[in-house]
This record gives sequence, C-alpha cells and structure tokens, in this order.
Amino acid sequence: MKKSREINPEAFEKMLLWLDENRDIAGSKYEAIRLRLIKIFNYRQCLNSEELTDIVFDRVLKKLDENAITNGSNPALYFFKVANNIYLESLRKPITVELLDDIALEEDEESFNPYYECLRKCLKTLSEEKQKFIIDYYEEEKQAKIEFHKKLAQSLGIQVKRLHTRAFRIRKSLQKCVLECVRNNGW
Repeated sequence: MKKSREINPEAFEKMLLWLDENRDIAGSKYEAIRLRLIKIFNYRQCLNSEELTDIVFDRVLKKLDENAITNGSNPALYFFKVANNIYLESLRKPITVELLDDIALEEDEESFNPYYECLRKCLKTLSEEKQKFIIDYYEEEKQAKIEFHKKLAQSLGIQVKRLHTRAFRIRKSLQKCVLECVRNNGW
C-alpha cells in the first residue's frame, strides 16, 4: 500500500530555498508546515495524516522541480492549498477502503502498519456476517466490482443502493474504530 518515497535532492533544496534563504530558518519553516499539516489532517479525522502530509510534500516538490511555482507565492498557503486538494481526494477513497482492498495481503514484521493492525482488531468486533459482507464488498475491481455488487445485492434481496449504504455504514464505524485504536496505542 505505502509506496517508497524517492525525494529529488535538487527539488528539496529548491523547496528549502523557497521557504527561506537562511537554511536554518527554512528548516524550521519546513518542520512547522509539516506539523501543521499533520494537525490539520488529524483534525479532519484522517487515519493516515502523516502519509497524506508526505503526499503534500511530494506534490509540492514535483511542482518545484517542474518550475511550476513562482517565487512570489506564499509557501505555507501553497502547502495548505495542496493539502486541501489531497484531503478532498482522500474522501473519495478513504484509507479503510484501501486497507480492506488489501486485507488478504500478508505483511512481514518489518513492514508493520498500525492501520492494518487496528483494522484487523476492529474487524473482529463486527459480527461474522458483517465481516464477511464488508470484505466481500471490496473484493473485486472496476467492472467486475459493479457486477459483483449487483449479484451480492440480489442474493441479499436488496437494491444496490441499499447495499452501498450498508457498506458505507460499516466502513464509517470501522474508520472510527481504527482511528481510536491508532490514537490509543500512540502509533
């Protein structure tokens, strides 16, 4: 799920220079923006605040590398604008959906992911029927997923719209549970 990040050193240097000509001040601004973005994503109840923050920095670095950002722009405001776009994108496919899509993948101990651990714990709090339903719901991809949802709805004797509503409610409860689990364990 999490991709390894390759940071272009020239773009990173360009970003520090964009933040401030004094490297120490630039470093302080970088850390302040980073912490602020994490707080913003946490406030918006994103399960993966640090990962979303990394994505924000990746996108800004890419734009800087492409010379798509003018020196006159306010760096902090630019980061927050990009963060808002990332947040809106994350609403379309929340992390729980990605985790549920990947739940069958086994991880080794070196790639410990607290969200996976918490999702596993939270799934166990559901009835067997709900566990099976939500995992099955995210089983397929693209057109196969649409067809599977039609068949699943038919087998349950409900409309597809009601199927989506049922999945949404279970996913929201899982998201809340996972967020609480991660915070309670200090991950």
